[in-house]
Amino acid sequence: MSVQLRDRLSPSLTKLARGIENKKPILEAMGLQLESLTRRAFNEPALRPMPWMNKLTISADGKTFSRSEPSRLRKNQVLVRSIRITSLTNSSVTVGSDRIQAAIHQLGGIIRPKNAPALAFRIGGHLVTAKKVTMPARPFFPFLGGKMIQSAQEKIRLIGEAKIKALTKV
Repeated sequence: MSVQLRDRLSPSLTKLARGIENKKPILEAMGLQLESLTRRAFNEPALRPMPWMNKLTISADGKTFSRSEPSRLRKNQVLVRSIRITSLTNSSVTVGSDRIQAAIHQLGGIIRPKNAPALAFRIGGHLVTAKKVTMPARPFFPFLGGKMIQSAQEKIRLIGEAKIKALTKV
């Protein structure tokens, strides 16, 4: 899963950066800010685009199962540690994760068995089998409905402006 930021964040950034030929340092700074906001969202609920449903709140074949403890998505830290800049050019920066579970947690979706007639898992000591499981979205990237949330836009824009000003000082 990856997220790309382009000059669409702020027309003022494009204007400010006009005289700068090498835009990589600006985009890298903005990408590092997105990376930081995304990683911090695992521990700071205020940075998430929406609240996460409780741990293992899932729908399996029409039945809903839930545990009361909050979802943290960081059992072994693999997902949070996977967030990083995956591509940087003079015109774009890509921040993403190479973990297969990143997309289902960010977007939600349906999980179906690949090599068995049903999925099998334990919830509260009970064995549950299902032909499909619906996972709710638990977004950690600051995007909702295909758009970056306002607070993240502002933080990334400020980083971009600061970097541009630092590069244009004579």
